[in-house]
Amino acid sequence: MRILLVDDQEINVFAWKVILESRGVDVLTANNGKSAVECISENTDIDIVFMDIMMPVMDGYEAMAYIRNELNKKELPLIAITGSSMPEDKNKCLESGATDYCVKPVSITDIIRLINKYSPSSNQIVL
Repeated sequence: MRILLVDDQEINVFAWKVILESRGVDVLTANNGKSAVECISENTDIDIVFMDIMMPVMDGYEAMAYIRNELNKKELPLIAITGSSMPEDKNKCLESGATDYCVKPVSITDIIRLINKYSPSSNQIVL
């Protein structure tokens, strides 16, 4: 299982990475949407992407739309992670290409639940 975590807050990435790697997950990271697009272009074996929305350089909305349309990654699960819980924010995430959406603060339980939801049964992670 290979996951890409995209977030400009290093502490979030560090915490999720340590916990997921301890469960056998290969974790790649990016700190903005442009870096995420480059990472996905270079790594064709990414199983799931967790994408923060508010980031510098290229935000999550732009990155997800680019991944879907320009990289033609229609089946890649893109999970939007945002600090905003308004219905219009969820709709904007989904319209930009998100497969699913979760609101910060995100617990490791939420992350593992989403990984298991979008992974084949052979790649399930135990809480």
